[in-house]
Amino acid sequence: MEGDKYTLIISFLEELIYICKNNIKAKISLSESIEEFIKILGTTYIDEIRIYCFKLILILLEEKEYNSRQCLLKLSKEIYENLFTFDKYYENIKNITFPSKIIKLDKIDAENLTKGNFTNEDLKAEIEKEIMELGGKCFFKMRRSPKDTYCKINIEENNNKPLVINNVNDITNLCKNSQRIKEDVFDFIDNYDENIIILREYKEILAEFRCFYCNNKVNAISCDENNKYIKISKEDIIIYFGSDEFQSAFEFVPYRHAVLDISVNENCNNINIIEINPFGKMSSSAKFSWVLDRDILLNGYKIYEKITIR
Repeated sequence: MEGDKYTLIISFLEELIYICKNNIKAKISLSESIEEFIKILGTTYIDEIRIYCFKLILILLEEKEYNSRQCLLKLSKEIYENLFTFDKYYENIKNITFPSKIIKLDKIDAENLTKGNFTNEDLKAEIEKEIMELGGKCFFKMRRSPKDTYCKINIEENNNKPLVINNVNDITNLCKNSQRIKEDVFDFIDNYDENIIILREYKEILAEFRCFYCNNKVNAISCDENNKYIKISKEDIIIYFGSDEFQSAFEFVPYRHAVLDISVNENCNNINIIEINPFGKMSSSAKFSWVLDRDILLNGYKIYEKITIR
């Protein structure tokens, strides 16, 4: 039944593509709905639907390379992942996540930051002010976190704690040494004029979980191996994850499909959303497999009437 539904959507998009190529009035009319196509079809986890969606968008934008598979795959990946950047969903979840600040960077400032040559004094002052408002120390990321730098420094210093930043110099040091940040700034910058710095209030996370949310339901949850489970029993976790209250906590998520990292409080009756990621192979499946556990991740709650926990 699900396969039939997706076949119908693809047939519908093929028909729209044909109409737009042959009817200028229809093309002009549909051009006004580009943003809606991206929001609805551009966020689906079905690769083929996203590709047809972006083929239609390229035709509406009168791009000659609309039928290039390579071009479509690249566009699909870039736009899909861009729809899940922190600034796109923070306002929706701000009541169930840690206080955060988003600071915009232009191309020159972003490039200088990765070169360790950050000279914009006004921007430095703004960042320092936001850090202080978040308590004087916080987590930092841009499009992605400088996780590769975290790993390198943690190994060198023999410590397992994630790095926190206290000032602009800490941010500059991380960006200068992180290949992940450099890739995002220089690859991403070709298509977008702006980058962002994200500062998040530092909180000790007692227990972290990866949730697989598909068709507006949490279907599966993977437990982080480093969870401390301070004052939280596994029995309490299973009971809470099986409750309607837990499922209702995700009503603020602005996507039908996503992979979410969450933390649970000591009383195991409340969550904080740490991060929202694209639903699909570009996000880690943790203790599950995107291939072998497809039924669980996509339709688990509907099939088994409960969340699968590993």
